[in-house]
Amino acid sequence: MRDQNGSVDGKPRSETGKSAKVPESFNSSRKTTHKNKSFNQMFSNGENCEQPIFCYPPYMENMLSNSAAKQFTFGDEVSFIGIERLSRPATITPSHCPHFWMASEEIAAPVERDRLPVVNDEIAADENRYRLIQILGDGGYGTVFLSQNSQNRNIAVKTEKYSKSMLHIEVNVLKAANAAKCKHFCQLFDYGTCKPDYVYVVMTLLHKDLHKLRSDMPERKFSFSTSLRLAMQTFNAIEELHSIGYISRDIKPGNFAPGHKATGEGRTIFMYDFGLARRYLDKNRNIIPSRKEVGWRGTTRYGSIIAHKRQDLSRRDDLESWFYMLIEITRGSLPWRLVTDRAQVYAAKLAARQGDGRAAFLSDTPPQYNMLLTWIDALVFEDTPPYSKFYNILEALREEKKIRMHERWDWEDETSTVTSKSETEQHRK
Repeated sequence: MRDQNGSVDGKPRSETGKSAKVPESFNSSRKTTHKNKSFNQMFSNGENCEQPIFCYPPYMENMLSNSAAKQFTFGDEVSFIGIERLSRPATITPSHCPHFWMASEEIAAPVERDRLPVVNDEIAADENRYRLIQILGDGGYGTVFLSQNSQNRNIAVKTEKYSKSMLHIEVNVLKAANAAKCKHFCQLFDYGTCKPDYVYVVMTLLHKDLHKLRSDMPERKFSFSTSLRLAMQTFNAIEELHSIGYISRDIKPGNFAPGHKATGEGRTIFMYDFGLARRYLDKNRNIIPSRKEVGWRGTTRYGSIIAHKRQDLSRRDDLESWFYMLIEITRGSLPWRLVTDRAQVYAAKLAARQGDGRAAFLSDTPPQYNMLLTWIDALVFEDTPPYSKFYNILEALREEKKIRMHERWDWEDETSTVTSKSETEQHRK
């Protein structure tokens, strides 16, 4: 793999473009930090993804304070880790002795940071290697790839720019969910950093997200059978998230997806993308008090009334966002779908609570949905939602409509099998 400095498999490149001869002990693939270390440790202990060199030229002695780190990174260009007075990298060149490397007197241009990996790159972790095959989605701060591990198993690798990453939150959520054996959460296989470029997380590969699947449907909505079963599973996923002490603050169809048929999980809906998640319980499992007024959190279309007021969010707000999602997948749209101004969306949500506005909002939905909205609106910050009451309503509806839990999803084709491309486009930023 060629890295950002022109190195191949950890071997530095000479100015002619050929691999320079280096001591065998220095030859190594591009490595990440150890996966068993916390993100805080990885972000602060001065480690780098390349083999370090601990030699430096005498002229730099006076430039370094006694407390400054004297660690250089192996490669054509090296960063000085922990050096305050010298912030620019130096160029590594071979000396007359092929077994000795040192920083030259030429000070090079600053090393590019926050470089995301690209297709065909390979991430070499402690116990596995991940070949990046195809981009599934990208955004301003990160990219998600269809990838294969050393056993040729398809997995998803999510990467984010090192300086912008919030993936440590996602790792903490998935660790807690996996420990609690939550069935609606991806398996966390690996994670790490490649300083100073990116952070990565390796997880279960899923199908397209619910937003994309709904967009593919005639009239952009699901059948009532699929909608109700999605409501039950997504609600269960939210309850699982709350049970491990977190709230999402960004419940929406784009953050849910069915599992991959190849792994036998095509009937299960998974929740993912926890970049805005926050703990609502302290270490003693007491509710963390409201911070009163805070900034906006979430997605405007699905944000709660409380979110529009810029107040601290709680479990009730996850359920309100879930309810908007439920109406959308059942009816095909929300009344404020085409509105971009957040204040106007807020006004539309208030109108959906009253008189004719409420009737229009809940048109073409079962009357029981009106009861669900009433229960949600009655909750306050500290309340534990009455999860069982919601399940009872949804289960009664399922029996009334004679819907079987294992019916086919609307997006399933009886004659098709799931391909890696169509099944994994769900991981969008």
